[in-house]
Amino acid sequence: MPTRKRNFMASTVSYSKRKKRRKSADEFPADRKTALARSDLGSYYDQPASWPEDFEKSPSLGSSSSAKKLGRTKEDEQKTNYFSVVNNTLTRPGLAIVDGHSLQSGLELSATCNFCGDEIEVLEDITTKHGLGAVWMIQCRNSECEGRSLTKTFPTSPKSGHFEVNRSVVLAVRSIGRGHSAAQKFCSIMGLPQPPNHSRWSEHSKVIQEKCKEILGEELQQSALELRDVHNAKNDSTVDVGVSLDDSGCTRGWSATDACVGVISTDTGKVVDVVHKTSSCSECKKMDAPREKGEVDKMNYLSWFLEHEPKCMLNHEGSSSAMEAAGAVELYQRSVEKNLRYIPFIGDGDSKAYSEVCQAHPYDPAVFIPKEECVSHVTKRMGTALRALTKECKGRKLRDGKGLTGKGSLTVKRIDKIQDFYGLATRRNKGDAKKMAKAVVQ
Repeated sequence: MPTRKRNFMASTVSYSKRKKRRKSADEFPADRKTALARSDLGSYYDQPASWPEDFEKSPSLGSSSSAKKLGRTKEDEQKTNYFSVVNNTLTRPGLAIVDGHSLQSGLELSATCNFCGDEIEVLEDITTKHGLGAVWMIQCRNSECEGRSLTKTFPTSPKSGHFEVNRSVVLAVRSIGRGHSAAQKFCSIMGLPQPPNHSRWSEHSKVIQEKCKEILGEELQQSALELRDVHNAKNDSTVDVGVSLDDSGCTRGWSATDACVGVISTDTGKVVDVVHKTSSCSECKKMDAPREKGEVDKMNYLSWFLEHEPKCMLNHEGSSSAMEAAGAVELYQRSVEKNLRYIPFIGDGDSKAYSEVCQAHPYDPAVFIPKEECVSHVTKRMGTALRALTKECKGRKLRDGKGLTGKGSLTVKRIDKIQDFYGLATRRNKGDAKKMAKAVVQ
């Protein structure tokens, strides 16, 4: 037998033994929570590698849901066969998409059976296939080889109850705002196995959702504590802190059905609290059609509603434009739970949130909440107003016979410059209205 050929049978057995000695952790380490919390809107763009890890037999929710893992750290990667440098030109392979035919061809050229010297082959146990994960084995092609009885299987993805890759793909696709159909299309185009079915996909999503909620709560609590430290707050004393409030809808314009309203500290630049508002619920929509057709009587609907109400996502009734104001009131009302008062209110001038907050009296009727304008929003409105003016006056002539737009007039480039100088004049003279007005005019 050639000495250069590797013994894949022996390496497979030793890999299996090493894996049995590993113990899965029961806690969600702080560094993994930090990796997920620092990711870009839930994604992992330009972030250190962090991959979901499964360790329960069922992804369903329960008392142990807080212990379910979503990510891997560098320490975990060192324990498994992830990318590691061998020398200046070679690395040991890690997570990758591999063509099975290419793998088989490579084995035929470089490896033989340790017992009989015949060729070996890669086989998949179709009974264990779930989504993108499967169980493989490397065995001798010689059916009479005595080594076939010692063949060991290994998962294509770390597995403890279910395959890690399945939860990874759910997290990845959900992080970019897509769902099961998008995952199916991607896998189909790439020639990969289909992702988990709708039922398992939903279960994985619920686990990820619960863990993200837990991490979000911890991050917001830590942000509030840091803000109190900045103001040297003692014990349970209430502190007045300046925050900037704004919302972000799922779509542009006033047709959004979902929006997130958040408050950001002007001292630390961190999000202190956030609330999700939605005017739609997929389960309620499914029930509307049979109700309108008379297929569901009042008793059955009442039974369904009592069961569905605790899980119903709908928490806003009204227009999309009113979501920011409703979210602002809720955020102000629960700020006292963090021993904080959001004073002053910093928002955009075209928002109704400030008036709604003042009418709600979140602290005390005698407590006045002053309002300060966000310089960025004020600067933006200057540019918006000038662009609207040029559009309105398009084709009109001024006293000198020239148009408002065009060469030597109010061009797009000049509007951008005016907007920038306006913002600089405002920032450099904050607190002094006279100097600010003089700088703007100059």
